[in-house]
Amino acid sequence: MNDMRGKKILEIGGSLLNAMLFDLFEVAEYINNESPDYIQAESGDSYSSRHGEHPYRTTVMVNAEEIHNIFDHNSIDAVFSVACFEHIYDLDLALQSCYKVTKKGGVLYSFFAPIYSYLTDGHHGVIPQHPRFSETPWGLHLLTPQDQRKSLQHNGIQNPKEIQEFLGSVNFDRVPNRLKFEDYSRILPESPYYVVKLDEVAPNHNISKRFPSETRRVRNSNPDIKNLHSQGFRVVLQKLE
Repeated sequence: MNDMRGKKILEIGGSLLNAMLFDLFEVAEYINNESPDYIQAESGDSYSSRHGEHPYRTTVMVNAEEIHNIFDHNSIDAVFSVACFEHIYDLDLALQSCYKVTKKGGVLYSFFAPIYSYLTDGHHGVIPQHPRFSETPWGLHLLTPQDQRKSLQHNGIQNPKEIQEFLGSVNFDRVPNRLKFEDYSRILPESPYYVVKLDEVAPNHNISKRFPSETRRVRNSNPDIKNLHSQGFRVVLQKLE
């Protein structure tokens, strides 16, 4: 991804500045997608609308899973994505879709964090603020729904409607995709792309020392959560066939 001069680039879930794309990197053509689902769930604001038009720039409002229905197959030199993969609902399908439009020899680069299984801010804000919590109850999003409810009741939230709305935000808000570390560890290598590089992003190996009670609470509640300390991934994939 070092030399983008004269290349056709697809960005998933973001929007780079025109000056960076066409003056600094000298790309030939830039395409980006924005998810209508995410825009609706988040704020209604489009990132692309902030950067203005350009004759070699195209924005499509479509989910990443549907990219292959919009663009010609084998037409993209490189796919680029930052802080997006943790939001894609069906990452398996999205990678297959990107693969179809990538040229042979083309690459996909992504840097993304925090993933949902990260103990602290992996919840992406779906844990609502509440007067009963002086600070965010780290790890609440990783408990089983039954233990989430017990935690709210233990902290003095008793109204059934209030509990329902709180847990609805935690478990059904559209913003994060709720994939765990182990899910990404499977999905990325099993995509159609060949793996050139797959690294954890800034793992916090001492998070259990910083948050011992929160770690124990997750461990006692939900054995499906294995890795609490990895924030995300950096991945380079390539289409060889």
